[in-house]
Amino acid sequence: MSNALPARPSEEPGAVVPHAGICEGAPGNRRPYLNRPTKMRPLLQKRLLRVAGFVLLPLFCLTCLLTCSVVNPMGLAFLTSFEVVNSTHEDLVITPIGARGPDGRRGTLPISSSSRLYVMSSQRGEFPLPAGSTLSLTYDWDDVQFSEIVCRRPDGSDLVLPTGLHPTQGQYRQPPTKRFEISDLAALQPATELHLAAVRSQGGRIPFLYILAGLGLLSPLCFWAARRIRVTDSPPPLPA
Repeated sequence: MSNALPARPSEEPGAVVPHAGICEGAPGNRRPYLNRPTKMRPLLQKRLLRVAGFVLLPLFCLTCLLTCSVVNPMGLAFLTSFEVVNSTHEDLVITPIGARGPDGRRGTLPISSSSRLYVMSSQRGEFPLPAGSTLSLTYDWDDVQFSEIVCRRPDGSDLVLPTGLHPTQGQYRQPPTKRFEISDLAALQPATELHLAAVRSQGGRIPFLYILAGLGLLSPLCFWAARRIRVTDSPPPLPA
């Protein structure tokens, strides 16, 4: 009796070799071919994540700087709050502005979103102030002289409420009072082009920096994900 093993289907004369993805063998003991499509290799994933982590590393440094500035005592020392009271019967829209430099150029105040944390707000003007309501704001008074409050009436006209600080004299100080009441609109002076230009000059650089700082958080996440990927040795090829 011969002890020769039966020939594999691929070794029999005239047999058809199975295509990629087709298994050979008896049911329950099938062996797939090696040329089946596979996912991205773990080693390549690991390298790509590390490259992304290094690319985002400068933004992560920005994230650390902004995080430290939120609780920086030097920044918190210049935060001060004030209230604006609308005692009229008209709904107003107000924009606090201040003067900078010896020429007294106007601009919006650096408004903070919190009175206890140094977090600059994306909104610096055009705050709604309904009739009979009070609005509380916090700003950084360093390098800005809070000089006027621009009030916009429902008809679109703009008026100016002085704060008591001269735009260019005695820079830079806090206003003499922290409560400003708008009671008689007829007693206010019309806003000039200097004031209106300040209302239109609301900058958006601070929110853009926060967006970049948010992207910087991806840097340590990429390094963490790359570290969790385990690269194993390739399995030896199956015998023919």
